[in-house]
Amino acid sequence: MTAKTAPDQAGPERQAQQPSPVDRMIRNGIWFAVAMRALGDHRFQVNVITRILGAYALVSVLKNNERRPVRRTVDWYRRLGDPHAIQQDVQGMHRARQALKQGGR
Repeated sequence: MTAKTAPDQAGPERQAQQPSPVDRMIRNGIWFAVAMRALGDHRFQVNVITRILGAYALVSVLKNNERRPVRRTVDWYRRLGDPHAIQQDVQGMHRARQALKQGGR
């Protein structure tokens, strides 16, 4: 039978050592070189710019075009239950038609 020891009694723990300044400088230099190589690549630039423009277009479409129809639909459903509001809408449409007819002459 073997005795199990608690994790803190398993022996000397390996302590993570801080990298030396030279090691950090080398690692940062490598990352900098990789980033510069990627940023200098024309295909990478086109890909990033295309994705940014696509994301902006998608957000603007969702922001500008989705709210109005949803608001109109919600308002329309609310007005369905109110006969007075429906009558006002019909009268407003008649006035708008008359104004268009008079303005077109």
